Amino acid sequence: MEAMERLSKCVQERPAELKRLRDGGIKVIGIVGLGYVPEELIYASAAIPQRLIKGGQREAIDDSREYCHGSFSTFHKAQIGYLLSGKEPVYNSLDYLVVESGDWNSEMVGMYVYFYRKLPTTWLGVPGNPEFDGALSYYITGLGRLRDRLEELTGSKASEEKLREYITLYNEMRDLLKNISYLRKHPSPPIGGLDFIKLNHYSFYCEPHKYVDGLKSVYAELKGSEGEYPADAPRIAIFGCPIAQSDYVLPRLIEDAGGVIVTEELSGGIRHYEANTKVHGDMMGNLAHRYYLGRARDVYKYPWGDELPSMFTRLVDDYHVDGVIWYQLMYMVGNSMLGYVVSKRMKEKGIPMMTIQSEYDLQGRLESNKTRIETFIEVVKQYRKRR
Repeated sequence: MEAMERLSKCVQERPAELKRLRDGGIKVIGIVGLGYVPEELIYASAAIPQRLIKGGQREAIDDSREYCHGSFSTFHKAQIGYLLSGKEPVYNSLDYLVVESGDWNSEMVGMYVYFYRKLPTTWLGVPGNPEFDGALSYYITGLGRLRDRLEELTGSKASEEKLREYITLYNEMRDLLKNISYLRKHPSPPIGGLDFIKLNHYSFYCEPHKYVDGLKSVYAELKGSEGEYPADAPRIAIFGCPIAQSDYVLPRLIEDAGGVIVTEELSGGIRHYEANTKVHGDMMGNLAHRYYLGRARDVYKYPWGDELPSMFTRLVDDYHVDGVIWYQLMYMVGNSMLGYVVSKRMKEKGIPMMTIQSEYDLQGRLESNKTRIETFIEVVKQYRKRR
């Protein structure tokens, strides 16, 4: 797809773009976390948000060992490696860092970077239990403090008009991602999970107006095209830990083996697109409701109750999933616990499920993982015949 190829260039061109913006006096704000920091607020403050979402490279894990212990989460060790090694141009371009306080791993990334790199940092409090009295007001207060710091940093006010402008733009972005994802509900999907995950990741690198224009073209191409995958291809869901930008070994192996990834829930590894932000009334309050309450409960929001496990079963039903692969990064304990709960739900539904563990070493164990996934795809095919 030509539109997809154009958007893919955003990743390649991002370092030069950030340098040009910084040379023009624009501040670049790095974001560490699971998606609770509203990028709309940063743009409205005349700064550039840069979600730190890169991963999949063993070298970054090795670079982190100088600074942190080995039993730290794989994804977050990679962030430390990129932020402190000086080898990753996008990560070298940051003027400021915003860290979500709620996920211990993200908090520690902020601590290491603040201590070793002396990068100015703000922690945004994200209470673990949204039903607790005062949780929402605590989060709203944190957003207000973040806005104050951004305005002080840029010298520009995040007005209601600017907030509404970017809220509207991001709503359109999420609607387009949702519409493209929903095309995978078709018996013969026009796009698979590998391309959709990449497309989602481009949203963290492209200027949002340019990205939305590109998404419109992608959606138009896909909506009018024939299915890319045959109707009898096993329909696979990937659930679990974040699949980072450039960590594409697993989805590629699945689709090379004859499966098609029709849905995913990857914690902070993709941009969540189901919920939008209201554009009337108090913009800061609207952002708080969307980013804290409006999106699906994740692994770090307790108690899970039935809401979180049921989200996975709903995705399996909505996308007509035949089999589930759980992606488990090392030392992400909460996700491992959730994987056990989800495996029980899948067993009750009669859906085959397997777990793939990684410390960004899948490429080094390519043949063994390829064999495991090919075998799983064959199991799913047999399951479909019996169903």
